[in-house]
Amino acid sequence: MKKRMIETVGLLLLAIIISVGLYFIKTEEYKDWQPVAGVLIDTKQFYKSRGVGSGRPYRLYYTYEVNGIIYEGQDLFSGNIPKNHYIGEPVEVWYDPESPSDSFYAKPGPGLWPYIPFIFFVPISLFVLSGGIARKSRSLR
Repeated sequence: MKKRMIETVGLLLLAIIISVGLYFIKTEEYKDWQPVAGVLIDTKQFYKSRGVGSGRPYRLYYTYEVNGIIYEGQDLFSGNIPKNHYIGEPVEVWYDPESPSDSFYAKPGPGLWPYIPFIFFVPISLFVLSGGIARKSRSLR
């Protein structure tokens, strides 16, 4: 049992290291993104499928201008469209200066990426703590 606990602690440390690494990788990926004024041009609530989280998913569509070029973007959210959103509303859009057509409605960050290692940690740890796959002994007759 002690060996299994050591293996589980090792897996936890590995998950933490990977999680921290993913946090810094995703933070670095968005560090140069810039805010720009945009305009909300449409909203769409989805009724057929359920999204992850509370409520149905909805999409916000917006336009923004970078260096005289007008771009369109969209972001998907979970829940009901907030009542304070209206067509023509000024919004802040975040875009990638190296590729201005890449954008987000909100300031980008690491999001859920740092939590992914823990999604795998729990089932693997339970497997290790339960003894893993036991080999059956076979005898020659």
